[in-house]
Order: sequence, then structure tokens, then C-alpha cells
Amino acid sequence: MGTFKTFLLFVLNALKPVSLFVATTLLMTLAIIFMGASVWGATINVTPNAPDVLNGNDCSCSLREAIININDGMTTYADCAPIGSYGNDDTIIIPSGTYTISTTSYNIANNVSIIGAGAGITIIDGNWLDRVFVVGNYSVFISDITITRGGKFQNNGGGGGAIYNSGTLTITNSTVSDSAFHGDNTCGGGIYNNGTLTITNSTITENWASGWWGCGGGGIFNNTDSILVVTNSTISNNKADGYYNTGGGGILNYGTLTVSSSTISGNTETANPSSDGGGILNYGTATFSNTIVANQLIGADCTGSITSNGFNLESSTSCGFTNTGDMQNTDPLLGPLQYNGGQTLTMALLYGSPAIDAGSCEQITDQRGIARPQGKTFDIGAYEYAVCTPPSGMVAWWKADGNANDSVGTNHGTLNNGATIAPGMVKQAFRLDGINDYISTPDSSIFDFGINDFTIDSWINTATPSSTMRLIAAGSWEDGVY
Repeated sequence: MGTFKTFLLFVLNALKPVSLFVATTLLMTLAIIFMGASVWGATINVTPNAPDVLNGNDCSCSLREAIININDGMTTYADCAPIGSYGNDDTIIIPSGTYTISTTSYNIANNVSIIGAGAGITIIDGNWLDRVFVVGNYSVFISDITITRGGKFQNNGGGGGAIYNSGTLTITNSTVSDSAFHGDNTCGGGIYNNGTLTITNSTITENWASGWWGCGGGGIFNNTDSILVVTNSTISNNKADGYYNTGGGGILNYGTLTVSSSTISGNTETANPSSDGGGILNYGTATFSNTIVANQLIGADCTGSITSNGFNLESSTSCGFTNTGDMQNTDPLLGPLQYNGGQTLTMALLYGSPAIDAGSCEQITDQRGIARPQGKTFDIGAYEYAVCTPPSGMVAWWKADGNANDSVGTNHGTLNNGATIAPGMVKQAFRLDGINDYISTPDSSIFDFGINDFTIDSWINTATPSSTMRLIAAGSWEDGVY
């Protein structure tokens, strides 16, 4: 406001020779223009785990009430009173909890940001009753949320089990999962995009598009003249099926599709006859860079013409990745879709993956928020393989990278009686079945109790322990002397 005041004083001094009427009229016009260019908005805090009801007098602000207040630009429901004034930059804050739909979709009819407390702890549950969100021709930002169990049956057009978008929608640090859309000529098990959709640092998984006659897009359907941008994201375990003209287990694209630093794997297309595209079915314009498209469960990695901007990896030749840094017929060595840190599930690059240090410098972090690069250069896909650097003074260091030799020092470990290397939550781990198997290290003076101070640090995950387990032993394991 101080800037506007200074501006008015400047104009007033300049207008001294002008008549009072002209000066006043001009100042009022300038004030309207100046204030109209400002950005302001309301913030509404949803009550934790509030039920999906419309009752302005129950002292509980539901997500539905908050959305209606934003749509109306006024406090229609008094128990969802905002902080600040309604404007063009309104925000809904959703704390951790599960918010389950009890009637129909949440219809968004105004510009708004919807922000959760984290994709793993803020859950919007469609309860298989309807789509979760229907976004009109507005600018909408969704962050730090899981949208799940959206479902609808509808013939002849439409789609989007979790989200139908006809505006400008941005989804970041979020998950769209376990949603379905069924019906003839319907598309998009997870998301139907009929506008502009940007997906960043997010996971689209376990969504299903099904119908007797078309059209597919188990994870995402991108319509004609629509724009879809996918960055640092994972699209996995989605499915498209039906009888005719159905395809694109991961993505079915009729518009403009741009994918960078992402992983598309484990998707399924089972139409008969098949239009194919277990991962991608493209009828529009598609451009890929620094992305993994590999190991679809059923169907080709890609069907349709794809433009490569380089540094892509495919497990077949169907995507046509032949530009600089591209790899074909290559197994990326991906771990399962699981929690590897960050807010969303990812598919880790396992030790020895050809995608490690083979990418381009497109993103400064990966999907989890881990800085890129971690090695000599950037990795391909949504996941950056972290290179562990042992701290100084380390006597022995095992990172389970395919053998039990430590990275520093001379006290190499030996795997005994069936101890093995196995994929784990973070890269890899040692797996022991608890029956006389262990990892032993040669003696060192550093291990002398009472003489030297030392620390043993380890992450341990137990599975159905049947008795007391000895985690660290000094001396002879076989003789039982510790």
C-alpha cells in the first residue's frame, strides 16, 4: 500500500494545474487499475478428518464446504470462514488424515490451490462413488496429496476415474492411484485431461480404464488439442482393456505430450483386437527425454511415433529411441514400486543399472527431492541413484552393492551359511534367514572394548521373528563365546 500512496502523491503533484474534476477522475481510474493488478486470496483450513457433509453450523470445515466457499467467492458455509479475503489466489489447506467422499465429485469452479500435508498422510478417498475431482476452466494447483479410489461407469464420452480436467491443472508431490473408469468410448482410468495438465514429482499407479469399445489410457488420457507435461514422475501398474480400439496402459495421447526425467514401467494393455501401447499409445505429438520406458507387463513399450530428444532408455525398440544417449533393448534394472524416500512411491535404479550416470542435466532433483547428480553425471528416469560416501575414520563400510567387501579399510566381510544380497528399501541389503547365518569380519584393535571408542550403525528390518535374535556378536559365533 505504501508504493501506491507514493505513486498517488507523485501523480497529484503532477496534476496541480488540472481541474479538480479531471484530477479526481483520473486518480480514481488509476487506483482501480493499480488495485486490480494486485494478487490476493483467502486461505481455508479444513478440519482434520472432517466428514463429507454440508453443515455450516457443526463447527467442522469439510473439504466440500471449503471448495464451495472458494467457488462462490463468499462464506456460504460459516464454519469454513477464510483467513484473508476471497480473490484470485485462494488456498485450501488439508491436514493429514483421510477424507472420504460420501456423495458426488468435488467440482472446482474457481482458481485455487489445494495443499495437503504430504502424499503419504493426506488421502482423498473417492470411495468408488464417483470421480474425486472435476476441474472446470480454471487454474488449479494440487500438491502433497494422494487421490485414490475414484470410480465411475459412463458410456459415450468422458472419463477420469480420479480427475477430469478441462482447465489448467498442476499436480506435484502427489499420487493418483486405485481409480477406474468403465464404459464404452470412455477414457482415462486415473486422469482425463481436456485442458493443460502438468504432473511433477508424482506417481500415477494402479488405475484402470475399461470398456467394450475404446478408448483406453489406464493411467492418463490426453485429449485432442490438450497439453500434458510429465516431469520427474513414475507411471506404473496401470491397465487399459476392452474389446476394440483400446490401448495405452500408461498414457493414451491424442494431443501434445512431453515427458522428461520420468519412469514408465509395468503397465498393461489387453484389448482384443489390440491397439497396443502397454506403456504409451500415441496418436498426437509426443516428445521424450531422459526417460525410462521399459518392462511393460503386457503390450509394447510404445505404439505410435515418438520424438526423442535424447538420453532415453527402452527395453525394446518400439519407442524408436535412437537419438544421442538413447538405449534400446536394454533392461534398466528397476526395483519394485515402493517407498524409497520422498513423498511418493518410486522405482529405484538397482546396482549396475545402465541408467546410472547415463542421463542429461534436465532436473536438479529427482522425484524424491534428492539432488541430481549423485554420481559422475545425471541418471535416466525419475530416480537418482545415491552414491554413499563413507565418513572419515571408517574402519569398515558395507553398502550391500553386490558383495560384502567394505568400501574403506581392510576389514572385508564374509557372508556365511546362506546370508545373501537382496533388494531392499534403500538400494540393497543383506538378507539373513536367522538360522546360523551371519556376516563376519576379521579382528581389529579398533574393536577392543574398554580401550577404543567405536560405533556400529545399521538399519535392520525384521520379518516374523520366532525367537530372540543376536544382532551383534564379538568373539566366536560357533562356540557361543561373546
